[in-house]
Amino acid sequence: MGKNSIDMADEAFSAALAKLRTVSAEELKEIFGFSTSCNYQPTTDDLRQLKMPQDDIQILKYLVKNLNPQRHLEFGTWTGAGALAVLQNSNATVWSINLRDGEITEGGQPAYAETISPAEFRNRFSNKPAPEITRKIGGTDQKNTDPLSLDNGNEVPRDDYVIEYRTDARGMIGHLVHEAGLSDRFHQIYADSKTWDIAKYQRRGFDTVLIDGGHDNETVLNDSRKAIALAKPGGTIIWHDFCPDPSVYEVMSSCQGVVAAILELDETLATELSDYFWVDQTWMLVGRKRTKSFAPAYFLRQRIGAFFSAFLRSWKEQ
Repeated sequence: MGKNSIDMADEAFSAALAKLRTVSAEELKEIFGFSTSCNYQPTTDDLRQLKMPQDDIQILKYLVKNLNPQRHLEFGTWTGAGALAVLQNSNATVWSINLRDGEITEGGQPAYAETISPAEFRNRFSNKPAPEITRKIGGTDQKNTDPLSLDNGNEVPRDDYVIEYRTDARGMIGHLVHEAGLSDRFHQIYADSKTWDIAKYQRRGFDTVLIDGGHDNETVLNDSRKAIALAKPGGTIIWHDFCPDPSVYEVMSSCQGVVAAILELDETLATELSDYFWVDQTWMLVGRKRTKSFAPAYFLRQRIGAFFSAFLRSWKEQ
């Protein structure tokens, strides 16, 4: 399978999507047995314009408020909007795994960066730790271009250039959580999720897991497998940037990687999860891990078949 792509006209792709259950936000109440309904109100009717901090986060808040997890894991935190939503709507302690220096594109550029004027940079970071500046663009005079410094007297930095800084690296990771005063329930893990050793976390596991890290096929496959291994029996796993709607999938590379990985994991999800579904009009896939006491019928048939095959081989050898 390609790194991020699936042929939209491919019959296997269409068949896999056809098997995927789609539910409305309102149906979440019945599915989970909650007492309150989800009043999801997206800010736009254009699926391509949905944003996590304004739209999908409504689903996340609803789920964690009703599930009230005690331990939550997040693959990819960025500025911390998702983690903050969990902390403010439940009693959970949150563990977050991120690359310390941020994500880099195949072209060697920061995957998440913002460009602003020095004046805006000074205003935004004058009273809190400033992020690492990746580059300064433009400017006719490079003298005194430190955006947070002032020379003696009244001279201020020139503003005829712009500043680019990473929004997913170092001090910017989860900064919304720290600014909200909730750092005591937030544990930051700096690691590449593909090489992260999960052994020490498996004993206690996690009630809920949000997967919103790297969006390429390989990373989503890795994070999904580790999320399933770390989720407690009956726990809830949420994938962000999953949207199988062609109007989104065909133009959004982040969705392509996630959808491709989910379809590749079809058999694993059917085995490990009791249910999983796309929440309509969102970029979210939600799944629930099976409890220990339940196994799917086809899995039992496989185990029984293997037992009798071994028995027959043993009998013939006697």
